[in-house]
Amino acid sequence: MDKKYGAYICTGCGIGDALDIEALSGVVTSEMSMDCKTHQALCGSEGRALIEGDIAGGVNTVVICGCSPRVMENEFNFGDDKITVRGNIREQVVWCRAEDADPEYVQELASDYVRMACTRAQKTDLPEPYQLEEMSKKILVMGGGVAGLTAATEAAKAGYEVTLVEKSDKLGGKALEWRKQLPTKAPWTDLEDPSVSAMVSEVEAASNITVKTSSEVARIGGSPGNFGVTFKAADEKSEWDAPAKVAVDEQDLIDKGEMEDPNAGLKP
Repeated sequence: MDKKYGAYICTGCGIGDALDIEALSGVVTSEMSMDCKTHQALCGSEGRALIEGDIAGGVNTVVICGCSPRVMENEFNFGDDKITVRGNIREQVVWCRAEDADPEYVQELASDYVRMACTRAQKTDLPEPYQLEEMSKKILVMGGGVAGLTAATEAAKAGYEVTLVEKSDKLGGKALEWRKQLPTKAPWTDLEDPSVSAMVSEVEAASNITVKTSSEVARIGGSPGNFGVTFKAADEKSEWDAPAKVAVDEQDLIDKGEMEDPNAGLKP
């Protein structure tokens, strides 16, 4: 992006009364080598028109020194293809100064905020979204109980490739122990025979569901659309196990050799 800068200092809200605006503009033009304009209400229609006119003339990196960036967000939004940096000289300088504050100190504080805003504009680039070359749409379901069976079945019906991992040697979970289950159809008065066996059969018969029993997830890494999952046999320790949480005082004991490192031998 070939940047063209435009800096603007608002003199409203008491800023112009408390600061030497001409000297502040000089900081921008002489030290930061940017064009600088002032206005008594940059957030108003005239102030915005001033900035938009410069944008029409080629300015694509805007520095606004005035109120907090937490306010007037819409007024100073000039589009996703423009860089806008806000320097807060109202709340952080003018409004918080003591009544007996040294004017020279207040002026220098404002100058520093202006310098920081201009420097940030110089170092800021438009964000570029990161897109994976190929996004995985495989789904991992952890746990083969009623909830896991339902999730796997519905995801498979929607066309996704599913891996269902269960720690025990069979699917069904606690529902395998049920004698009866709550009614699922009108008139909702009689208990029903458990449906978990039918759910298990449906999962095992689905061509796009891979079932891993007697298995656990050792570690998950990566990012959305590009996760990598490591499996291990249930109750087995592996170098790919997720690291245990170690508090600061525990780490201190480990470093002194007074406590065994629970994460020794694990892959980083």
